[in-house]
Amino acid sequence: MAGFADVARLALQPSALTLDPTFSRQLLQRDLDRTQQQGRTQRATTARDDRARFNADLRQRKNDATRHGKTLPARESRYTPPGNPQQSLLDAILKDQALAQYDRDAPLEREALRAFRP
Repeated sequence: MAGFADVARLALQPSALTLDPTFSRQLLQRDLDRTQQQGRTQRATTARDDRARFNADLRQRKNDATRHGKTLPARESRYTPPGNPQQSLLDAILKDQALAQYDRDAPLEREALRAFRP
């Protein structure tokens, strides 16, 4: 999956810079939003699959413990989700940085493109 910086880099390509600046920025915003949504979907899928694996493993461990006349400690029955719980905040920061990079570099690149073309 492409990151926010990759999306901004593609938006700064000469072919993308020939578009209307407002329209080009809207396309960048749309692509950044799609990238963010893909990341959310991927993390949700990973979390769901991880939770299912944990529940299956927990059932097996409880059955094994019961079979031997023991009980599982509470800490072994507690689920801890994988990944960074602050990932959405990090994504928002990275998205803002990609937009700032585009806003900073696009006018310079457009000017260089105009100077290069007769």
